[in-house]
Amino acid sequence: MLQIVDWMRKKITAMLERFKKKPIPPAAIIPTPTPTPTPTPTIASIAPSQYIVGITSNQKKIRELRRRRLKHDKFVIPMGTRPAPVLREAAPMQKPKRVEVIVDEPDSEGPYLVEGKHHEDTHNVLYEETEFYGMFNFRDTILQQLERYFVYLARMKKYDNDAYGLYRQYGAILLPYVNIGAHDRESMFTNERELWIPQLSEWFHQMRPAFGCFAYGTDPETERVELMGDVRDNKTKTTWVPKFMYFTKQDKPGPNLQMMKGGDIYTMTVWWDRPHDPKYKRKYGAPQEFGIFISDDGKQVIVLRSLRTNMIRTKAKRGHEWFNVPQRQWQIPSEFEKWAKENGEDAQAFLSRLFLSSIQRFSNAQRGVVRIAVGKDDMTAVFSINHDRMGYFFQDRDIHIGEHGQRKKIFHMVKAYTRKDGRQVPLHFRGEREFTWAGYDVLITVPGYDHTNFDEFNIGTIDEHWTDKQDGPFISQTEMARRFVQLIKSSTSR
Repeated sequence: MLQIVDWMRKKITAMLERFKKKPIPPAAIIPTPTPTPTPTPTIASIAPSQYIVGITSNQKKIRELRRRRLKHDKFVIPMGTRPAPVLREAAPMQKPKRVEVIVDEPDSEGPYLVEGKHHEDTHNVLYEETEFYGMFNFRDTILQQLERYFVYLARMKKYDNDAYGLYRQYGAILLPYVNIGAHDRESMFTNERELWIPQLSEWFHQMRPAFGCFAYGTDPETERVELMGDVRDNKTKTTWVPKFMYFTKQDKPGPNLQMMKGGDIYTMTVWWDRPHDPKYKRKYGAPQEFGIFISDDGKQVIVLRSLRTNMIRTKAKRGHEWFNVPQRQWQIPSEFEKWAKENGEDAQAFLSRLFLSSIQRFSNAQRGVVRIAVGKDDMTAVFSINHDRMGYFFQDRDIHIGEHGQRKKIFHMVKAYTRKDGRQVPLHFRGEREFTWAGYDVLITVPGYDHTNFDEFNIGTIDEHWTDKQDGPFISQTEMARRFVQLIKSSTSR
């Protein structure tokens, strides 16, 4: 009798806890996710827009918001013939065995669900916490992002062939709209701005990776807003959004970059392009680069000066002739000074914030378990999805029939379990990891399990100026990427 009373007490306590409303965190107006030391941060630390607010545990509202989000999913018709359905005889009904009921205490630290604006809807929809970290959970934007991504990546070859050779093979990271702000690009035109001072990512501080790149504005929604322009103050101004953000660790930077000791030097590149604009006649994009110093303890992030030559127009003492006098000085590039001034900041604060926010996005993308590499021709894109949603996300992949005449199951995680004979089976992965989807070649791997996580590779580059003066074997970024990709592909054949 006492056991029954104790069980009922636990049951009622669990039900009351389950129906308690979770506190709604205050909205945060920040451009990128902020990491926290806890594994399940609140929305206040990751919400990228004032239009995003936490929602309660109202299950009816959650289902409504999820259905509204799923209406925007975009799928393709898979190639291949579906196998004939297998008819099985119904198993005889068996009397269920009595089992002992164990009631666990509810987990109060579950992931937050969020409602917020959708770029194709006038009503709010559901967002899940992992989307703010850079993992895709829904199918509403990924195909459009991939289509435009490959257009922009191909245009990188002309003016940054090293970066193109690296990311063409290894792949730059694609992020969900809510992570990069593409779900609400028009908020850029608001006059009120709250400056967010990010901190150096703990993952980045520990790893000091050699390279990294993510796509920021290679999507149709960003292109639409760019063509619309900034219409504040009854004036229409041309709007530019960076297309790629990528960084490179410098072991020996070029002689035109300020040197500092006691830390690591990086170059940060902002890639601009507008192939969607009929007025933009250039066949290629254009990079802008600046240097960053990060101290060994991670407490100092300083924008470095570069050596620039300015031509000063001077009039001759005699006659009416004019000539140019070269003047060399160390300075932050003037184009960045102008960009910072337009945003109401000095260049040092503006560029360091730009670098740190980019690092946050790249670092948060490392939280994913799986690495999805999508290939088209000889180019590659990379993104991560929630591994529990593989079946939903790739349900329209081309149909491949297994040896038993059934469609092959998608790549999935199998939790550790104990067999009837007592043998312990560790956690492992099964299912189809290479297939064709929407015309793309897909390869799914688990970094750190199938192969080394090459995003943690931390050997810096040496500028070409020094390679002729230093003995030793050197390889280009293109060759390095080829070797990385070869190792990744060979890991799936084991």
